[in-house]
Amino acid sequence: MTIHKHIAKLRKVEPSLDYFSYLVSSSIFSSRIEGNPINLNDYYRHQEMGLRKTKPIKEIEDLIAAYKMAKKLNLTEKNMLRIHKILSPTILDKNPQYQSQYRDKIACVYNLQTGKVVYRAAHEIIVKAEMARLFSDIAFLLDQDLTHNEMFYFASQIHLRTSEIHPFADGNGRTARLMEKWFLSQMLGDVAWYIQSERNYQKRLTSYYKNIHLGPDYSSLNYGDCLPFLLMLPWALRVKSEK
Repeated sequence: MTIHKHIAKLRKVEPSLDYFSYLVSSSIFSSRIEGNPINLNDYYRHQEMGLRKTKPIKEIEDLIAAYKMAKKLNLTEKNMLRIHKILSPTILDKNPQYQSQYRDKIACVYNLQTGKVVYRAAHEIIVKAEMARLFSDIAFLLDQDLTHNEMFYFASQIHLRTSEIHPFADGNGRTARLMEKWFLSQMLGDVAWYIQSERNYQKRLTSYYKNIHLGPDYSSLNYGDCLPFLLMLPWALRVKSEK
């Protein structure tokens, strides 16, 4: 089934879908990619029993609030920084000065098993310029009449480029995945918020990390190898939600 047919099918069932449950699902699976241990059952049980809010729960609730706000806003650099401030108070509780601010220090991604550096992000001196360039491209794309295939292609590229720049002290993955869906919502409408992209990435986590890795550092990325990553997003249209 083509992307166009999947979107048409989703539009038909959209009125019967519970937006909040999809919002929770997106936030939980995006957080789990970053190591948050809370799953859907844990979250709903915590809410039903009124338990004390732990840090993992607070992280998810921050992200839920960010998704809610993004749904109301246009995708611009100013609004993206606003969204980062909403999603990051718990993950940056010890460094609140970095909320909604681009990093001013080097950033690396480490192998959790070995502790070795597997990726060095864009130098802090060029982060602001690289993000401005990205949002210039986004503004241009939002003004185009794109096909569904093109929308998904560029949404994945936005996710990929944000991740590679790694503009923040923390919250980069969460922001990149939210921006991917945010872009789709600007092109497709609210139906995009029901696409289970975050769940798809978390369920295929090994492939996600493998496919997003295009080189050891920002200056030597090989975008010729990005196709496996770009093909992951359309698969999210086949994923059904679960509670």
